[in-house]
Parts: sequence; C-alpha cells; structure tokens
Amino acid sequence: MNSQEGFTLINTTRPLPIPDDKKVICSTCRIQFDNVITYKMHLSTEYHVYNTKRRVANLEPISEEVFEDKKATLAQQSQVHSQLSEVLYKCQACRKTFKTPEQLEQHKKSKNHKKAEKAFIAANPEAPLSSMFDNITTDKPLAGSVLSILS
Repeated sequence: MNSQEGFTLINTTRPLPIPDDKKVICSTCRIQFDNVITYKMHLSTEYHVYNTKRRVANLEPISEEVFEDKKATLAQQSQVHSQLSEVLYKCQACRKTFKTPEQLEQHKKSKNHKKAEKAFIAANPEAPLSSMFDNITTDKPLAGSVLSILS
C-alpha cells in the first residue's frame, strides 16, 4: 500500500484477508456470526439453502426454529404416509407374494410359475385366469415415534 496526498492505494489483485474474529452477517438468513469460520459452515446448511431458495422467490427468510418445525412436520407426514399401508401382489398358483407389479410380471414368465399355473387351472377349471393373481393391501406397523405422535 502506498500513501499519496492523503489517499491509500490498495492492491486489488488479491482479496484482503478477513480476520477470523470479525463478526459476519448472513444477508440471506439475517443471522450474525461471531467469526468467519462459523459463517462459512452455515453456508452449507439446509437452513441456509432453504432461505436462499426463498430469497430467489422474493420471500422473507424464516427463523431456524420455524425451519426445524417445518422439516420435522414434513418428515413426520411422509413417514406416516409411507408406513400406513403397503400393496402386495400375490400369485395364488405359486403362493408367492411380490412387492411390485414388475416383480409379478417377471414371475409370470418363469418356468416354475407356468408349471404351477397349469396345475392351478386343472384344479380350478371354472375360475377365470385373473383369479390367480391378487392385490393385497396390508397395514404396516407404525414406528414408535410416529405412533406416539398419533396417539
């Protein structure tokens, strides 16, 4: 740096170092940090990313408490929905159950199924072929944390 006539010239080719103990403010989340290190760690959090998306949508940032509440509620809702019921696909001829219709379709092509299918048709000549396959809806057990919330 050079001083000439009361002006200080600053070398702009490299950034000035920010002291680690200087307070920093995240303009997106409107939070003040005691040092640069904690600020940089904050930049990679889900909370900051969420507020950045809100900023792009011209919405005000939310507090970390509200964010954690939203996150917990969303996780709880998706967990409840995924655990309430499950659809299984059953081949009556082979007495096998499958989790997806694709697995059932693959099973229908197998040699063992074709053999069991012939035996099933011989044993049930009046039954339509569609009766050989069932969709079963089962209730899945709820996790302890969700069960306590629902009761």
